[in-house]
Amino acid sequence: MAQIIDLDAARRARRPSPADAVSTEGTVAARVALRAHERGVGQDFEVALTRLVRRWNQPVDEVDTLAQAAGVVGLSLNDVLDAAYDPRRDGELALRRAR
Repeated sequence: MAQIIDLDAARRARRPSPADAVSTEGTVAARVALRAHERGVGQDFEVALTRLVRRWNQPVDEVDTLAQAAGVVGLSLNDVLDAAYDPRRDGELALRRAR
């Protein structure tokens, strides 16, 4: 049976919004994509997210959009929220972008 997740309640339970913690579009999505790669579903996550953003015009850094893409590939909501709110990942992202 599918689990119903209240995203609004999950957001309220967290501290600041991930959008508040970033200055460039795509950083929150990149954090979650990095977590997806760590879990072995990175490529599938990126495909799902790209389809949501391009075909359905959903904002790339919205937690709802990221949660939908994660759900497609079996990534947990906790993984999405933990990665989205973790600015410590930004250093690794900067290194990957510099390559």
